[in-house]
Formats: sequence, structure tokens, C-alpha cells
Amino acid sequence: MVVPNYPRKGIDVTFTVVTANAVSTFVMVAYSPLCLLLGFEAQTTGVMLGATIHDMAQIAGAGYAVSEPVDNTAVLVKLFRVLLLLPVVVAVGWWFTRSGAEHGKDRVSVPVFALAFLGLCLVNSILPSIPGLDALYPPFKSALVTASN
Repeated sequence: MVVPNYPRKGIDVTFTVVTANAVSTFVMVAYSPLCLLLGFEAQTTGVMLGATIHDMAQIAGAGYAVSEPVDNTAVLVKLFRVLLLLPVVVAVGWWFTRSGAEHGKDRVSVPVFALAFLGLCLVNSILPSIPGLDALYPPFKSALVTASN
């Protein structure tokens, strides 16, 4: 985790996770009809769902309940939100290690998951466009998809 240990950390993390999922479940059910009632277009509805719902599966469910274009937009917005986590995680970790009374005692580990995500985003975006490497892309992507299941 990014935040250093403190006495009530476990309770705080549990409360945060339960609350985020409960609110996200409510929003998943309520926002799709709300967007339709408000007359939002597909792109606007997708942006709202992708920006406000926490869990990727809930975003996909809420978006697809409206239409496939809404689902596509919602998923892209969520993926962009995930990409933005990398600088936030690094900054929060750095701030906590710098602001502690006992500087240097707590160390925040490098967010390897975030760096791996960024690396795979770059590979997925760049590899198909390189003429010499474009033939390597489909088997590479297929292997990663298989490994992730």
C-alpha cells in the first residue's frame, strides 16, 4: 500500500473498500436510467459512468445496459482514470515518506503494478504501429490475454 502503517490502518482500509463498493453498486444501478432520463447522448453517458463508478465490471455492466457505444466510452474513461493513478500513487508515497516525523524510517515500495500497467499501455499503443514489429504484436497480445485469465 502507499500509506505507511498506523494503528487503525486496517479498519480504515476495510471501511473505505466496503463504502466504495456499496456506493459504486448503487451508482451502477441508478446512473444508467438517470442518464437516459436526463437525455444524455451516448458519449456523455459513457463519460459519466466511467468517471463515477469504481469497479471496472460495474462500469461494463452499467454501460452495456444502455448500449455498446456507451459501454466503450465508459471503459475508456475508466482506463484513463487508472492510468492517472500512477503519478498520484508515486506522489502520495513520496509525500508520506517526506512528511513523517521520523523521516527515513518508513519506506514506501515502488508501485510495480502501476509501472507494469504503464509499460503494457505503451507496448499496446506503440508496438502495432512499428512496421518491423507489427507481426509480433498479435501473438504477444494473445499470450498476455491468456496469462491474465
